[in-house]
Amino acid sequence: MMEGMKIWPGKPFPLGANDDRKGTNFSIFSEVAERVELCLFDEGGNQTSIDLPEVTAFYWHDSGHRAVSKGGCRAVL
Repeated sequence: MMEGMKIWPGKPFPLGANDDRKGTNFSIFSEVAERVELCLFDEGGNQTSIDLPEVTAFYWHDSGHRAVSKGGCRAVL
């Protein structure tokens, strides 16, 4: 995990990556995923992968990530 990162449950809406004043809230919709992994990259290209811990009606979400250079997600079916 990236240094200084604290994770909160976040909210299922709005979808995508959004600033929630505590960091970034991530919300991804999937009806079939068994797990969704958030992949964050710092300016040096180092990757940190975090399972999105919260699921609300097929919306996988969490919050609290500080600014990152790039990000993506991976769904495990």
